[in-house]
Amino acid sequence: MTACRVLFYRHFDQFSGGQQKVRDYYAHLEADDRYCPAISFSESSVWDVTNPWPTRLKEAETMFDPDRYDCLFLAGMDWQAYESVGIIPDKPVVNLVQHVRHADPQANVYPFLRHRAIRICVSSQVATAIRSTGLVNGPVVTIANGIDLPMLGTGKKADVFIAGRKNPELALALRSALSSTSTICHTEPIPRDEFLVSMAGARIAVLLPDPTEGFFLPALEAMALCDLVVVPDCIGNRSFCRDFERDPVAGNCLMPEYRLEDLVQATSQALGLLGDSELLEQIQRTAQETVGRHSLARERRQFLELMSSLDTLWAGT
Repeated sequence: MTACRVLFYRHFDQFSGGQQKVRDYYAHLEADDRYCPAISFSESSVWDVTNPWPTRLKEAETMFDPDRYDCLFLAGMDWQAYESVGIIPDKPVVNLVQHVRHADPQANVYPFLRHRAIRICVSSQVATAIRSTGLVNGPVVTIANGIDLPMLGTGKKADVFIAGRKNPELALALRSALSSTSTICHTEPIPRDEFLVSMAGARIAVLLPDPTEGFFLPALEAMALCDLVVVPDCIGNRSFCRDFERDPVAGNCLMPEYRLEDLVQATSQALGLLGDSELLEQIQRTAQETVGRHSLARERRQFLELMSSLDTLWAGT
């Protein structure tokens, strides 16, 4: 049987969870003999240490020529590249939708909802948001994000890790407020492996997302690597984050309001919980159960099941 040829497109400017997730989906197809993925990069893509794509793919210089492929895999602004060469009405498109902003009429990605596609949403919140627009052309499927983290050391060098790239001003203010606590604070983009190692070196992770996210992978990664997680609500993380204050039985993290004083208070509470072995063990157990439900293997399995029904799904659009 001839392998299904799937064409991806990417413009890489800086690392993000969304960029990593497209890379994961490429790897899902690469691992299955039934598929032959290829990718075309924009000419202005940045090839620095934060870029998760292997340089061998860049050196292959794949042209963005949808005519030569059986299917396209697009995410975010990739639709622009497809529009620029002319959309082929009968060519199946799998569209990974990673943010609730796709449902915002003011967002640059909003008009793409009109294009025919099989849409994979990374959370139920994203799926609900885009369905509510009434514009979506094609089926909407939810496949929650998964992670597969490398084996990292268990040594803890600091009490608190602050992930502040998306809100550097608040991150620095929080670090200042926690001056008596050993703290690691990142406000600039760094390679993902370095980010994970740094996070794993602290007992508590305090994460500062954008006000709205589609999923927010760092919260899941922090549950796997740290003793406790402090993260505000950002819509997309509602699918897997449970506030211990609101739900002491099923809580897997602390979810304060997104303000400095509330973050300081929640971090202080987390520091106190480190000394309560019974409660700490309960929260950690719940967090690890959450991580277990979000494996990359499960994501791959669900995606490949969808791809095996590609023709049927596309015919139904």
